[in-house]
Amino acid sequence: MKHQTRLGRIASICLAGCALSVLTAGAALAQTQVRLLAPASGSGVGFAAIAEKFNAAQSDVKVEIQRVPSGESYAQAMFTQLQAGAGADLIFTNAGYGAPESMLPLAEAGQLADLTDRAFAAEFPPERVAEYWSDGKLYGLPLSLTNVGLVYNVDLLAQNGLTPPETFEELLALCDKAVSLNKSAVGIAGSSPFYFYEAVAVGTVFVEDPDWSEKRTAGETTFAGTPGWTAAFERVKTMLDRQCFPVGVQAITPPQLFADIAAGNVLMAVGPTTLMGAVVNMNPAITLKMRPFPNDAAERTAAMSVYNDALSVNAKSANQDAAFAFLDYLSQPEQMAEFVKLAGGTAPADAAAGAFPPALEDMVPFYAEGRVHTVPHHAWREPAVRGVLISSGGAFLAGSKTAAEFVADLDAAWK
Repeated sequence: MKHQTRLGRIASICLAGCALSVLTAGAALAQTQVRLLAPASGSGVGFAAIAEKFNAAQSDVKVEIQRVPSGESYAQAMFTQLQAGAGADLIFTNAGYGAPESMLPLAEAGQLADLTDRAFAAEFPPERVAEYWSDGKLYGLPLSLTNVGLVYNVDLLAQNGLTPPETFEELLALCDKAVSLNKSAVGIAGSSPFYFYEAVAVGTVFVEDPDWSEKRTAGETTFAGTPGWTAAFERVKTMLDRQCFPVGVQAITPPQLFADIAAGNVLMAVGPTTLMGAVVNMNPAITLKMRPFPNDAAERTAAMSVYNDALSVNAKSANQDAAFAFLDYLSQPEQMAEFVKLAGGTAPADAAAGAFPPALEDMVPFYAEGRVHTVPHHAWREPAVRGVLISSGGAFLAGSKTAAEFVADLDAAWK
């Protein structure tokens, strides 16, 4: 009778508006403990808030959040756990290919559960999120539309009579001004700078050739043979020469970057919208906005975005039914809206309607005009290429690699 009572309680919660999946008849009588592995960023904060609501709404499943520092530390923790057979029941993943935590290589290796039969799958067909599907199966719940761009501290700029740059030359002028203020103009996670390099390359490579990644996959071009990649790295070298970054930028980790922005040590930063969520959670009084990283001319500037962040279920989890229950709960519009307020980004329903929050209002014209490109590395099936953006990218920031060596390293990693 106790088991029937438990199912009845869950059914009642569902009727009250929580899309909580009914656990199977074989579920254990004791409370099921579900572990969710997430980065210690805005996403981790968002998961914790939704898990608290979920846990309070019923007593049969308890979701616990394990947060690991963002960036390579997260990927290492995820792989270590999976290889040891101790993977979390729910795993924060990224769309497509190209990153250690990318879902499609994990799915193709049998690590992730098929989500095609979940009710929310109908909202995310391959036509909308191709990076989530493999062989006709869905492997993750898209959490938000992630924009990557230039995040700026609204009040800090205004207090110093400054405005966000619309061109690369204006950005360099801000670098000079920041030096006079004993601040840095641009913060980046130099220990993991792939987003930064891709943001610069949108203007020098992908505005010119939106299909560049497909051509590279087909062997029709190379990094070294594309002047735009060298131009992107030369722009970064110019930023180094103009002291745009904090000293020792190549060693700055994502948590250190979050702290620098929250403390007002930098005027701006380059990163994803989840960066904004992490910073606001550290300093609720800060006002941040994002615009695309500027190109040589305002009319040639373009935005960059992808449904990057996702939540997947471990294919080897002994608690899959409970994990599915939380995933179904999170997929509801009310929960998604609350999640993105904390994590950053734009809820899928809002993105579909073209409704962006105030922090992203500068991005709206670019969407209206179709001046938006996807994040490049999600189309690169070899994670080592993104790895080179990190390793050689860090060396370039440190001054120990040239642009020519950098592009050669990228081509060497492409197999």
